[in-house]
Amino acid sequence: MAAPIDLLKFIHKQNLQDIYPNIEIALRIFLTIPVTTASCERSFSKLKLIKNYLRSTFEQKRLISMAILSIEY
Repeated sequence: MAAPIDLLKFIHKQNLQDIYPNIEIALRIFLTIPVTTASCERSFSKLKLIKNYLRSTFEQKRLISMAILSIEY
């Protein structure tokens, strides 16, 4: 059984995108979907720590900046 990336490479190598457009699109979507949602969950967890009652009056721009600093740390 071939890996999805191998199938996509084969379709492009043989110029079969016009013949099998739906398969090509489905493979591209499948290969770009993340395996887990851990990074999203980590972001929300950090945001919950940053945005507490005392900081609930932050402007949106400052909150985003604080979240990025905390996540990237």
